[in-house]
Amino acid sequence: MFFVDLPEQSGDTPPTATQWVDELARAQRRVGTPGLPFWREGPAAIFIRFKHLLEKSKTIEPITIDGKTVATLARNPAQAAAEMQEVAMFAKAVQLLGPAFPEEFKANADGRATMEAVLKKMRVTLLKLRSKEDVEKAVTQMAKLALSRHTADAPDSTPGPAA
Repeated sequence: MFFVDLPEQSGDTPPTATQWVDELARAQRRVGTPGLPFWREGPAAIFIRFKHLLEKSKTIEPITIDGKTVATLARNPAQAAAEMQEVAMFAKAVQLLGPAFPEEFKANADGRATMEAVLKKMRVTLLKLRSKEDVEKAVTQMAKLALSRHTADAPDSTPGPAA
């Protein structure tokens, strides 16, 4: 029972996204009950032992980047599920709070830090964010462009010839 880690469809109709997330959370609790100690003492320990033996026998070489050995370990599925649950709860919170309090939400949320945290939690490495300086330049240029459009669309207030 502890190794069933995927939600099961119990009815005839497919579950909604919220029902699916809730079912994933229940599955995570089932897996997570013995999960972390089991993972550390079982599969992770076996992986590390085999890796050590293969490196000692020169069957495989240690992975090094810039002269530093990279630690390798298979990803714990229970931990991965817990991280994805955090991302799902974040998405729910944004969907509830954003429309309910739009101005306050935008003023209080640190967009860049939040994006970095979500990408880190999801282990997304391909998406590259611009530097803060580049973002400031882009925002300044957009503000200038918006201002020039606004002034171009405004009616001309210079006095014209008298009729």
